[in-house]
Amino acid sequence: MQRKSACFGKWYVFVFAFVIAMLSTFICTDSLAKEQGSAKDLQSQKQLTTEELQWLHQHGKIRLAYISNLLGNCAKDPATGKLIGSLATYVDGAKNCFTNGQLEFIPFAYPSIEAEIAALERGEVDCIFPLYTDAAQAEKRGFLVTQSLFNCDVVALSRQASFDEPKAKIVALAGAKINKRIYLEKHYPHWQIKQYKSDRACVEAVKRGEADCAIFNSYGIEHIIPAAEISHLHMQALVGSMDLSLAVRSDAPQLQAILDRSVTLVSPEVLNNSMKSFARPESLTQTAALSGQGKLWHNKAFLVMAVITLLAVCVILVVVLFTLRNRKTEHKLQEAEAKVEALTKQLQTQQANHKQ
Repeated sequence: MQRKSACFGKWYVFVFAFVIAMLSTFICTDSLAKEQGSAKDLQSQKQLTTEELQWLHQHGKIRLAYISNLLGNCAKDPATGKLIGSLATYVDGAKNCFTNGQLEFIPFAYPSIEAEIAALERGEVDCIFPLYTDAAQAEKRGFLVTQSLFNCDVVALSRQASFDEPKAKIVALAGAKINKRIYLEKHYPHWQIKQYKSDRACVEAVKRGEADCAIFNSYGIEHIIPAAEISHLHMQALVGSMDLSLAVRSDAPQLQAILDRSVTLVSPEVLNNSMKSFARPESLTQTAALSGQGKLWHNKAFLVMAVITLLAVCVILVVVLFTLRNRKTEHKLQEAEAKVEALTKQLQTQQANHKQ
């Protein structure tokens, strides 16, 4: 009975090892296939289509509208008049992201997203940044949007340290602020908006108690309001982030397709860390660190294969050790049974001799 149990245990482990080996083979093969498929997709994304090349050839440089005072997303350098911020990092990265064509941008600064939208509708510019909306809402307004170029956290400045978000509040908002209005409608529809002339006026309204809070982009607040002016207020992180996209008119689908793919091809780590660096100087070194991490873990299929292979080797070692132990146990059992048999025969012989 013991032999049968040991034999059953041995074969059970062998079956388990076989299943693990088959599973690891399947996963590795699938991972490699996906990795190869992703590489092919990436290669195809780097190729501009005939229609897109024609659009660029006929149109030339892309006129890009941006907000002049929205660091770390974008701003106009007062000394040089040039575009600075993470949008400038995108423009540099997008220039040579396609293998068969170059993207050249001409940046134009505007005071607000509302002014940008008006310029886009008049045909003064080809695309605008940043617009916070989804594809369906954009289509209703006559725009086409790319996927998100940046993700911005949103914070609220309030007088109280405790901040009850589900409770109805009065939120101070400067000007039209389309992006922030869309954000509030999506995440805080129960809050009442009270409009002021400027961001500083919003902060003063919170201090006086006219409003419960004012909301800002977490990366840009340091450039909008001096720290000394908000030192007595509390900063609260709000739910959800603002996904900021490029937008074009609905009659420019080729441009939307070009920009949408360029967003994919420019490193998101570099872009987001570029944005953080303008708000927090100490984070300038993070870009290089993230780039190194990206290279280290780039081949996901290899990582999966290595982990599963290690697991399979461990299981095989356990099986071998278990088999060797069972063989030793069986050998000892056979020796013991042989001794018992020999003793039994000896006793039987002695009993027979005694009877005679």
